[in-house]
Amino acid sequence: MLMEDANAQVQLLMQYLSRSLTPWTLDSEVGDLSGDLLTPEPALSYLRYNAPLEREPLAELGFDLSSSRVQALRNMTAHNNSAQLLAIGLAAAQESVSIEHFPSCFDIS
Repeated sequence: MLMEDANAQVQLLMQYLSRSLTPWTLDSEVGDLSGDLLTPEPALSYLRYNAPLEREPLAELGFDLSSSRVQALRNMTAHNNSAQLLAIGLAAAQESVSIEHFPSCFDIS
């Protein structure tokens, strides 16, 4: 519960300081802050990508896993999960990450 609260606070602050191209709805009261900005101009550039370790989102990515397997994947200290977590991350990146999300200042010449 403490980690989820900390995550929500970070999401709120980062989205409130930026104009994220990947805004998350924080809750029904705050929304995704896409129409709000704490400063006159964005103070930073912020993107957030996530692959929820839940059966339905994983199935949408092509991973038909049992509830017990999904639960086991949440144990980030289990080294035997690393290959499957990498595969999930790569599949999620294919769905979510776009070159248009990154301004030219990130280009490497």
